[in-house]
Amino acid sequence: MLVALLALVAATEPSADDFMERVNRPVALTVPGMDRVQVLPDRPYGPGDKAHRFDAYLPGRPGSPVVLLIHGGVGADVPVRPKDWGIYRSWGRLLAASGYVAIAFNHRLGFPDPMLAEADQDLTAMLETVRVQARPLAADPSRIALVAYSAGGPLLARPLRQEFPGVRALAGFYPFLDLRKSPLHQKYLTPDAVTAFSPAAQLRTPVAHRMPFFLARAGKDTIPDILPGIDAFVAESLAAGTPLTLFNHPEAPHGFDHDPDPRTREVLRAFLAFLATHLSPGTAPG
Repeated sequence: MLVALLALVAATEPSADDFMERVNRPVALTVPGMDRVQVLPDRPYGPGDKAHRFDAYLPGRPGSPVVLLIHGGVGADVPVRPKDWGIYRSWGRLLAASGYVAIAFNHRLGFPDPMLAEADQDLTAMLETVRVQARPLAADPSRIALVAYSAGGPLLARPLRQEFPGVRALAGFYPFLDLRKSPLHQKYLTPDAVTAFSPAAQLRTPVAHRMPFFLARAGKDTIPDILPGIDAFVAESLAAGTPLTLFNHPEAPHGFDHDPDPRTREVLRAFLAFLATHLSPGTAPG
């Protein structure tokens, strides 16, 4: 999953065409029924402007659990917004064909200014929209998972310290998890905000001790400060005794979920199993 942040900090900056080719690669796992998924495109949430739109991928059965896909930071010059990238469209179809209402939504997480406070407000608004529109979405708002990619990782900090109605599980794919190790973020955030948006700093809370967390680590990630933050999160999670499920992909680069590699498929299948366990009826964190 490439985002504008990653394109800009990479050692070799790709062209716009290269960037779009990468983000349009589909997720590496397929399951039966992905071609039959119903899609409700470009629906408004929150303020309802162009920055606040979502696509819903429906499994075709009422009362299905919900998976929100939280993209990473994008600059204003990116011509196609994340929910319309091929990678998120394929993730939506994969999850819907696996029995979940998948929501890919645009939010204000940015680059170089991450605009985390604004993006956090958008996440709250998206969750409220899921609750209000549960019937037309055929969704069960009491069974929600939040999945953050790359620079979207800091938006998992508040759900680790504060109860979010219906949120039963969290997941991160190659995410930023400790902004105390990220000078890039520290240029734009106060010290208090750096801590508040660092999931690694929230693992001693009662909520974190009940919240299942799936983490996919790219062993060859070259994005500055991601691996130190992930490793700090893992160490703190083990010390605090929180329910962490860790999958390390030792040879994988950042954004590996489109790579048709056996270990990639293993990680993706494990993620679907994680969702099945923690979003099944009658379960709750802890």
